Amino acid sequence: MSNYRAVIFVDLKDRDLMGDALIAHHLEQTGITCYLEPLETWRAAVHAHKPHFVLFNHLTVSHLADFSQELKTWGVLVGCLMNEGLLYFPGERTFCSKKQHEHMHCDLYLTWNAIHREELIEHAFCTPPEMAHTIGCPRFDFYKDPWSRVYQQARHDDGLPVILVNATFALAHYYTMPRENADKFFEPWVNKIEEVKDYWQLIEAQYKGREKMPSHIEPLIKSGNYRVIIRPHPREELGFYQEWFARMSPEEQARVSLSTNESPPVAIFKSDIVINCEDCTTSMEAWLAGKPTITIALEQNPYWFSETYRRLSPISYAPEELEAMIQPALADPVQPDYHALRQEHLEKWLHSTDGNCSRRAADEIANLIKEKDLTPRIPFSIRGSWKKWKLLVLKAFNEPYSARPRHILRRLFSGKQEQVSIRYRDYLKAIRPSQAAEARETIRDAEAQESP
Repeated sequence: MSNYRAVIFVDLKDRDLMGDALIAHHLEQTGITCYLEPLETWRAAVHAHKPHFVLFNHLTVSHLADFSQELKTWGVLVGCLMNEGLLYFPGERTFCSKKQHEHMHCDLYLTWNAIHREELIEHAFCTPPEMAHTIGCPRFDFYKDPWSRVYQQARHDDGLPVILVNATFALAHYYTMPRENADKFFEPWVNKIEEVKDYWQLIEAQYKGREKMPSHIEPLIKSGNYRVIIRPHPREELGFYQEWFARMSPEEQARVSLSTNESPPVAIFKSDIVINCEDCTTSMEAWLAGKPTITIALEQNPYWFSETYRRLSPISYAPEELEAMIQPALADPVQPDYHALRQEHLEKWLHSTDGNCSRRAADEIANLIKEKDLTPRIPFSIRGSWKKWKLLVLKAFNEPYSARPRHILRRLFSGKQEQVSIRYRDYLKAIRPSQAAEARETIRDAEAQESP
């Protein structure tokens, strides 16, 4: 075992933790010790672990650009792997491919597709530019053996088809919050990405779309012909869905479940068909799992309901259309009218779906660490030392770095998730040490199982 160390920063635990844990698993097989830490620990984790390499999910904001230069002077290699790396829209792709701060430093960029890699090289994002490498999407490896064993579970055996409804309303909560919350969230992009200049229109479309969505799903629930899983986006507030569930009759509630605090494959593998609320990356995940998809048209804002996805699934424009579309999709899950287009789409935007994206990521990281063979020299500072010990103490209590006493009390004693502050939302989405350890143990167990 070498003395090389790496830190991977995890953003949303329900979406990102398992993919990052799989990269860490492969890294440790190359002899590199790897730590999974919440994104908020970007300075504390460096002082605590003294890594040779750190992996961020973006480097577009000024404080991370500043820190990347510090890391360079300390002999710590800097990498980036976006957690939403499709980048369909040209404005977004260019924003993520150009240095938003000239002093930003990046040694290695791992991309989902070659289109993004080409633009990174064009804009010389990395040093040298050729250190952008296309690997695919690591978290999608869980749709291939042996990693799919992590999520495949026994199904409810009553003969009813299972419908998964993927809600995609990640911004809807901003509509009822003070306007400054949305202004602050979009501040880094509003003057640099054409597609989000009118961001309030995007927020309004998601809020109104979410209000309409139950009218499309309730007829399926009331029919008694299906089991329905409703999966909110990880950034959504659950209050809307909890109130909707409470309005159902006991018989309806028995056939409906909310999929929260779990990764997308859990619900996808349980389902027979996936219904998406306009554009959704989980459409691609459903195809990887061999599940048919249908799209519900809601507000039809072109940002959320793009031409890219309109071609790839049957579209229901009215609640009364939906059930008639479900039956043929269940009868022929391949959906032959869309199959070739979907395969073409996956190859273009995901590079590879062979189940080895995380291994490719780990190999690129390990090769860079061993080739450079730098000795990190993290200078002592009172600020750094304080953050290090804060991280270590909170880890001892199994709390994320963003924990505050009031957050802990609210989590322990508040059952309903009403509208909450941004800080409390960040606290809830951050990984805990026990969750990182459990993720890695689950991956080791899946690898150790004999093939069926």
